[in-house]
Amino acid sequence: MRFRFCISVLLAALLASCQTVETSVESYSHFPGHPGGKTIHVYPSKAASRTTAWKSARPKIEAAFREKGFKIASSAKAAAYEAQIHLQIDGGRLVDTVDYLPNYGVTSIEVSSGYGYGDTVTVTPAYGVTGHTAIPGKMVVYRRGLAVRIYDGRDKILFQATADSSGGCNNLALVAPYLTRAVLKNFPKETNGNVSMSFSENC
Repeated sequence: MRFRFCISVLLAALLASCQTVETSVESYSHFPGHPGGKTIHVYPSKAASRTTAWKSARPKIEAAFREKGFKIASSAKAAAYEAQIHLQIDGGRLVDTVDYLPNYGVTSIEVSSGYGYGDTVTVTPAYGVTGHTAIPGKMVVYRRGLAVRIYDGRDKILFQATADSSGGCNNLALVAPYLTRAVLKNFPKETNGNVSMSFSENC
């Protein structure tokens, strides 16, 4: 039915635009107050430096630090602080899923007529959701991870955090900036627990 097809397409589009990244965060902070415009050099771990994800995600990861009051330095020599970023993702696992497709049909009927002999009777149906059909399926879920360490000029760790997230997007370059914002959510204070963020990328 064309009506049902159009509604299904619209529903799918809405769901795609309302995705979230759910992230479990653990962090420890000894950072001395607000960054206050001080410089920081953001660089990858040895493993992360070999990934294409780092090259693509770096500008947005640096933007997450700017949002917290840092100025990005091009080298460690020019920076008051250094932030090491580690990225990782697994090969994914197949899981069972259930989607619920709404069923549309007549939900009520309104009957009206005029007054007097021979008047026309009008029957007006109202359409809406009459129920849902469960659609079983499968999807691949990937585990994505990010770790951050912020050092002072003497290699002392002032802040460290890990982010662990699972989802259907295996493009780590798109997800990594969201994981960065999750671990920095309460910076310079610690963030521990689950952080939910709207995910607007087309993965």
